[in-house]
Amino acid sequence: MAKKAKTDQAKSKWDDTKFNGPEEGEQSTDALADEQQAPLSSEHEPMVHELSAEEMQRKISELEEQLHDSHDQFVRAKAEAQNAIDRSKKDVQDAHKYGLKRFFAELLPVIDSLEKALEVEVGDDEVAQNVHKGVELTLQMMHTACKKFGIETIDPSQGDKFDPAYHEAISMQPTAEVEPNRVMTVVQKGYQLNGRVVRSAKVVISQKTA
Repeated sequence: MAKKAKTDQAKSKWDDTKFNGPEEGEQSTDALADEQQAPLSSEHEPMVHELSAEEMQRKISELEEQLHDSHDQFVRAKAEAQNAIDRSKKDVQDAHKYGLKRFFAELLPVIDSLEKALEVEVGDDEVAQNVHKGVELTLQMMHTACKKFGIETIDPSQGDKFDPAYHEAISMQPTAEVEPNRVMTVVQKGYQLNGRVVRSAKVVISQKTA
């Protein structure tokens, strides 16, 4: 019974609203729709700031400057990346070309000893002659093997011009017969690996007489 009473009460209220209009403080559906469709008054319209020609030109200049700076940064970053790649490639190439440099530097005293052994006079002793020949063959084989890996001898001739890039002057000899700064004697041969000096040739050079 209570449920039916509530239903009748709600129906009665709907009828009153339908024929008598909304109660005080309430708005009809049509009124709400009209308010939603009504244009905004001037005080509610968004503020639009119109830029002058000078301001527009200033904005354009700022954007152009930012674009120029960004392009410069991109070019520099690209160049740095390319340089890093080139350095890496060169490091790999140098590792292949000069990887034997330290090993050959340790091998040089052995070659020097064999060359010194060949300077010893053996006379008519057959055993000594055989040893001398064996040392000579061993040294030839070592030089042949070294050439296969890009190792070359720096052995200037007498009278060659002194070159500090390949020669090391350990003494100077005054003479009037030879021009100054000429190789007089080779004390020790030098060696280079693929164009890079491993050891300079030690030489005595000429000096102008007083």
